[in-house]
Amino acid sequence: MSAEIIPRISATVRENNFIEDSLEVIRVIRPQWIKERDNNGIEIKSKIFTDGITNKLIGFSLATNPKDVVVIKLYGANTELMINRQAEIDTMTLLHENKCGPQLYALFENGIAYEFIHGVTLTMETCRSSKVYPIVAAEMARVHKTIPLSPENGETKVKSAVWKKIQNFYELNEDILRTNTTLANRLKAEFGYTIEAIRSNVDELEQILNRQEIPLAFCHNDILLGNVIYNEEEEKVSFIDFEYAMPNYVTFDVANHFNEFAGIDNPDFSLCPDGAFRSEWISEYLKHFGTDGFTQDQFERWVEICIPASHLFWAIWAVVQAHNSTIDFDFAGYSGLRYVEYKKSIENVR
Repeated sequence: MSAEIIPRISATVRENNFIEDSLEVIRVIRPQWIKERDNNGIEIKSKIFTDGITNKLIGFSLATNPKDVVVIKLYGANTELMINRQAEIDTMTLLHENKCGPQLYALFENGIAYEFIHGVTLTMETCRSSKVYPIVAAEMARVHKTIPLSPENGETKVKSAVWKKIQNFYELNEDILRTNTTLANRLKAEFGYTIEAIRSNVDELEQILNRQEIPLAFCHNDILLGNVIYNEEEEKVSFIDFEYAMPNYVTFDVANHFNEFAGIDNPDFSLCPDGAFRSEWISEYLKHFGTDGFTQDQFERWVEICIPASHLFWAIWAVVQAHNSTIDFDFAGYSGLRYVEYKKSIENVR
């Protein structure tokens, strides 16, 4: 499916009328559902999958065919400041063409509709399961090896795009912390987070990572537990929500996934893998990705270097969310927790 033939629907799904408005999207992509409802009284069922910390997701299905589920994703307030929505659409199309992601059904004014991947999201227990984590590692390696990379306009070789994204977040932070003094004062007092410190931190990390010869690939960059769908019956996993996907160091994806073992609502970073488990997980990944030009020991060191990079990325991101999001979540506190973990983990790589 190409981006040109994806329906663009002139509908806005309001947060306070989410289900009813979503049916206007369903009317275009599953018109037979509406006919079945109106003519035969067959119910169109809905289920909220997540009130996540970026977007809202709700699934729809016809009562007589529960396996055909359409996901309606409503973009969070002002997330377009951090997420290139056209790039997200292009990415979803590319991934589906390469059998690495769900099919995109339609676009509407403030969101998208796409194919539901059957299964359950990972938990803080299943992410460590010897039945599950090797499948996650193998799928990450498959995505890294499958999606083609090409240099950006004017470039002669592929580069990590993470620094451009971090710069985007940083510039938003500059404006926010200059005007939102309540947020700025809390971050400084509780966590030592200032725009001057962040600039120094980013510059140091970029210098450290640019000295490495880490393989690049098209990375998800946000493989938190809720973005991994596990189908036990088929013994497979799928990744969803490629909003932050871009060319990046493959070890950023690995490190970021490890950091997400802490959870989100009340993160406990002592649960993040270290030592033997980290080595076993990486060994499973490298069985599928290969070790052309490096050893597992080198790869593990690169993951160690990317641990603070992941923490800093999401610390800066969360400040933008703290200022703009309407979701009931303590983004400022989350930013501070990630920044504290950044300061701890950077000591291991200096």
